[in-house]
Amino acid sequence: MENIAKVQQQLMTSRKSVSAVKASTLATLICTCSLAALTAGNASAETISQVYTFGDSTSDVGSTGVRYTSQGKLWIEYVGTALGYPSTYARSYSVDENGVITVTKPSGSNNNYAIGGATIVPTTEGYGSVADEISFFVEDHKRFKKNDLVFIWGGENDLVSAPQGDAGPFDYVPINLTAFVSGYKAQIDKLQALGARNIVAFGLPIGLQPDQALEDIFQGLAESDPDAAEFYTPQSASKYKADLAAQTVASEKLTWKMLKSEGVYVLDFNKLAEDVRTNLPKYGFKYGNDNYQGRGDPTAPDRPETFPNDGNIFSSTATHYTDAMHRVIADFTIAQLRARDQHTGVLLQSDSVMRLGAERTDDAMRQGVAAAGGSDEVGRWRIYGGAMGGGDLRRSSGGTDKELRTDALGAEVGADGLLSPDWLVGVKGSVTKLGGKFAQGTGGYDANTFEVSLYNSLRLMPKLRLNGSLHYGRLDYTSLYRDTPLGLKARVRAEGETTGSFVGGKLGVTYSMGGPRWMQEVTGAVSYGKTRLDAYSEKKGPISLAYGNDDLESNRVSIGYHIEKIDPASKIRPFFDLTLDQNLSKKTVKVNVGPTPDMLVAYQTEPGTTKGQVGLGVGFSWIVDDQSAVRVLLQQAVQSGKKTESASLLSVNYSRSF
Repeated sequence: MENIAKVQQQLMTSRKSVSAVKASTLATLICTCSLAALTAGNASAETISQVYTFGDSTSDVGSTGVRYTSQGKLWIEYVGTALGYPSTYARSYSVDENGVITVTKPSGSNNNYAIGGATIVPTTEGYGSVADEISFFVEDHKRFKKNDLVFIWGGENDLVSAPQGDAGPFDYVPINLTAFVSGYKAQIDKLQALGARNIVAFGLPIGLQPDQALEDIFQGLAESDPDAAEFYTPQSASKYKADLAAQTVASEKLTWKMLKSEGVYVLDFNKLAEDVRTNLPKYGFKYGNDNYQGRGDPTAPDRPETFPNDGNIFSSTATHYTDAMHRVIADFTIAQLRARDQHTGVLLQSDSVMRLGAERTDDAMRQGVAAAGGSDEVGRWRIYGGAMGGGDLRRSSGGTDKELRTDALGAEVGADGLLSPDWLVGVKGSVTKLGGKFAQGTGGYDANTFEVSLYNSLRLMPKLRLNGSLHYGRLDYTSLYRDTPLGLKARVRAEGETTGSFVGGKLGVTYSMGGPRWMQEVTGAVSYGKTRLDAYSEKKGPISLAYGNDDLESNRVSIGYHIEKIDPASKIRPFFDLTLDQNLSKKTVKVNVGPTPDMLVAYQTEPGTTKGQVGLGVGFSWIVDDQSAVRVLLQQAVQSGKKTESASLLSVNYSRSF
């Protein structure tokens, strides 16, 4: 390992490191007694176990004694703090006067293995490669936990090293792109073999590379070797710059294709870089392009390595970023991670909206049977309708999505009647308008829904009934949006729209107890539901993403107890529900998210499957005449699984029998 001092200098200059209370569902709004599953299955992404980082100087938080930024922190430190896992280096490297490198393992639980100057393809130069970093991880932890978040940002050092050539100074030998991509794939395979399932990679940052930066890279190579100076000319440097830029673009295309095939979630850094480069004032930057170090500013020092105010610029050296830019990168990273959890939350909330709208039929059947009383009169019909409003609060069980509050306002109409003394049949339809907001103003949605249900109840014995229902629903998301700050100055939004659908069915039995003043029921049921969200892409912007066709299936078993005052002489009728719901479907939920429609990657999360719920409420009933009645309901439900949720409901309903 010759001339370690030169290696260290190159690491600093010529190598870049890659771095509710509102909301429920229509069903919640229209549900009168069957809120048992109000938020069942609504928990979102699981808790992150740890955050690990692999790569080069863009992510190295001080392992070589140097921090590759102008001042302050690197992006991974901001991200780690935001997620609750501060980033600290897992190894430290020092060089003595003889050029001998000493590697030391610091005390404590360290999670950042990135090394300044590291390459993707194994090398004997510098302090090592990503392969060495993975070996150190194995020494420390053996394997990843399934909920670990793993970052990898590298590749630029492989490309920047190519111009040095093998035959002599500036004998340019293009990088072997096939070898680079296969070498990158080998490192991803190692991570996955060690149990990593949530790997996030950055695209090569060609979009934020100032023109002068490439010039400096080649100038630095010439200055590092006096014998190379005679080969260095503006014409030769121009050719090297053009070839290197073309190789970087070609490398990224091949790399992205490989990363998708490996199931790695790619953050399109170039999309962010392009927005920064073309909108400098928006981000609070004054200089870019050739002026990345304040060149062109008459008040700046002559020495380009002496930086002006950090907020003026985004690059601190030819291949590294200022603290201000690292803040932008960190916010960008968190927003793109949160997008997956929020999309999962929207899918789960969509399922609840449709499923709870369908489960409103439980109450419709209960009211239909009660309206029939002890009559054996075939042909007795009832029509009903009303308005409702309410909301719920769903908290995440972890990840980057903290909570979702939804407001709802809707209406329903329906009819049922006796086809025989023991057989009640009916149909119910409902529409609702939903508005949801994620925590801390990070996004939300506006949606309209429609649901229709067919139901029937057959009396098997005096106190035992067999109930069945079929359901279909549509969702129209007129706006799905995400908001995020990018650094200290900019704030951006990504917005899209999509549609969805729901089909389901339920079969159960009800055993009735109680007397003339109080109704008591014990129920047991099995149900199936499938919710689908159609693919869509967000409008163009630095954080815009694409989403795939995503399905969520559930197979549920539930048992419940319901008691309600039915004394005809009382206008005030309190009620109480207790329900246990178990989803028998596999626990993993997948959504497809990516920077482009052809780069979608499945993201897995595990919401809770067992839910218990208690509901309390009171109804106010007025008998208008022998055939008509008005009912007002106030209801509050609390559900507990991984997290405690709450939902509220106010509804007004009118029914008439004939």
